[in-house]
Amino acid sequence: MSIILKSTSSDYWSKGRLSLAAVTEETVMDSAIVGCIDLYDYDPLHQRAAVGIAVLPQLRQQGYATAMLRALSVFCTHTISLHQLYADILTSNIVSLHLFQQSGYQRCALMRDWICQEGRYLDAYRYQLILQ
Repeated sequence: MSIILKSTSSDYWSKGRLSLAAVTEETVMDSAIVGCIDLYDYDPLHQRAAVGIAVLPQLRQQGYATAMLRALSVFCTHTISLHQLYADILTSNIVSLHLFQQSGYQRCALMRDWICQEGRYLDAYRYQLILQ
């Protein structure tokens, strides 16, 4: 499965983040979006950014998220020259934890009370990927 990432902006960091639509290569002509992937908290000095990912609910568990993370790694390495990507993932989000682990991200920290959700503070793991 091949994914193409598309941005509506050529100025990647004009708003402090970069949102990319993920389109399957087979459906580019129809512009069938399967999800989106965001880079945020960009740090130009250290050449890193955080990753957020979402796949349309009806398309989950079909390999799109893995393909999106793979395409993002290539884009970040060859197009915007980042050194690393990272993601903060709730410790209870088993699907996302597995996705990032299978995509080569390494768990490097436990962040206690890191994410506030519905008035409760929840723990998250930080995962990072050093790009080649």
